[in-house]
Amino acid sequence: AVFTCYTLWHTVYGETKTYIDGLLQDRINPTYIARLINGNSRQQLFALENIRYRNEYFPEFESRILDFITSEDKNIAEKSLSLITSEYLSDPKKQPGFVGLIKNARPAIKYEIIYKMQSVDDVSPDAIVLLLDLFYTGDISQGALNHIFRIVEKQMATDKSIKENKPIEERLEKLVSHPDPYTSRLTKNFIENTSWLR
Repeated sequence: AVFTCYTLWHTVYGETKTYIDGLLQDRINPTYIARLINGNSRQQLFALENIRYRNEYFPEFESRILDFITSEDKNIAEKSLSLITSEYLSDPKKQPGFVGLIKNARPAIKYEIIYKMQSVDDVSPDAIVLLLDLFYTGDISQGALNHIFRIVEKQMATDKSIKENKPIEERLEKLVSHPDPYTSRLTKNFIENTSWLR
């Protein structure tokens, strides 16, 4: 029994594990990742974990990672979302596609997408318009409107011309006359506090 325990411990935690891990790491390449990503949920999680440690693989699997963000599997959605960095979102062309994932994402993931956008220094007007549209159509819950306004305010601090953006202004005017009194009041307060509308 002692020998069996000793052998099992070394197999799971000792040199044998290190050796097996080394063999596995040597085998990981884009072809192997592609097979894993098309496998079951455990294999997909393993693939995502390896992409995290090998950033050079991200561009090759970018579209699949974005698709996974809207997965019904909570673990896969969260792991995929964790691969989206501020550096990735600093490209204004990628922001609308990322924000658009809100439409089909799980409720908790919708908030995480908004939080990630809050951390971006330069949010494109297109991404802001899309956030406001997604809120208006009910794809984003009422509690997220404050977060969207924070994104707009942060952008206003670095880009004064944002207040001249007609599509954003039109969305704000629409929200002022929203049938929900809370949404309407919150939008009016935002407009007054930021002196948005002339």
